[in-house]
Amino acid sequence: MSIRIERFSGGVRVTFPLHTENPNNGARGWSKNAAMARAREDKRRRETTKAVVLAVRPHPPFPVIVTVTRGAPSSGLDEWDGLGAALKRVIDGVADALGLPGDRDPRVEWRKKQRRTPSGVYEVTVEIVSAPSGTTDQPPRDRNSRKRKGSSPEAVARDIALVNESLCHPAGGTQ
Repeated sequence: MSIRIERFSGGVRVTFPLHTENPNNGARGWSKNAAMARAREDKRRRETTKAVVLAVRPHPPFPVIVTVTRGAPSSGLDEWDGLGAALKRVIDGVADALGLPGDRDPRVEWRKKQRRTPSGVYEVTVEIVSAPSGTTDQPPRDRNSRKRKGSSPEAVARDIALVNESLCHPAGGTQ
């Protein structure tokens, strides 16, 4: 699957391959190695999302409504069971790409959804649209943002190469 970009009046929508998991499901273990593996995956999801969203600039001006949709092949997607946890790193990556100190900026309204996809297809769709004026337009709160170290250079290079390849050779989307 490649990256699909759609631009429309007042917004942009990008769909890209990313396997999100509800961290509350399954047993991954509590060892130091398991914790480090979880942290690496979380960082990869966040930085991949940031790279993709940065690549589809310009974004609508603030205030905006950001809808993040998780696509997964499951017969029992429960809209309330861990959706926020599964999308947390994706939302953090979008906030990073928008230049926000975090996902609590009042100029952004976040919406989360999920949908079933064919077997073996995992994807995320990020839609950024202009919000009706006056709905979320408040100055951001002053926060001390933590500095984050990057993922491994190989993982970031691989993700950026995927973004660049998809932007040069879009499949079904418009630029």
